Amino acid sequence: MSKKYFTDRDHTVMMEYYDFLDSEQRTPAKTEKKMQGFITKDPTFLDPYLILFELYQSKPNIEKAQEVLEQAYQIAIKTITDRKGNWPNEIPWGHLENRHIIRTLLNMAINLWVKGENKGALDLLRKLLRSNPRDNIGARSYILAIRLGMKFDEFEIKMMSKEGYYDGMKMMKFEEKMKDFPDEFAWWFETTKEYS
Repeated sequence: MSKKYFTDRDHTVMMEYYDFLDSEQRTPAKTEKKMQGFITKDPTFLDPYLILFELYQSKPNIEKAQEVLEQAYQIAIKTITDRKGNWPNEIPWGHLENRHIIRTLLNMAINLWVKGENKGALDLLRKLLRSNPRDNIGARSYILAIRLGMKFDEFEIKMMSKEGYYDGMKMMKFEEKMKDFPDEFAWWFETTKEYS
């Protein structure tokens, strides 16, 4: 039987990690070395893997990027699932300790989508949405985009503002199409009535 509610443990390297991200003297080489150091100190704190993933993608060293994301993903899955592989019912974003795990799972879902592995991407995104219906990460929009046959790059172009962020108004208008997929979202509309 799966755990009902998941909260990850504290990670002592987290504050040091955020302090480094706030520093102004970040070169790619220094960032890579620092992230590898954080992983050595605590291999189960996953945000440093995600920084390395981005860094290796930009080099580009796609093979190394995929490898480091896969490592983080496997740790995330092992951390949250029970012996039978069941996810917990809830992994709340509201707990700061959970965010590195949620970000890792989201990065893997988007990575699968980019590679055209939509079935795997949808599976992960659905689990993320179910385990956190407040959906702080926007899983529902990604699910909707995949169901509409969109590619990730196409979705990004349509939803981005000139400043390079998701445009809230565009997203709200886009999400009106969720009603066209009751098989996918009826449960979500019902669940989130209490949040309104």
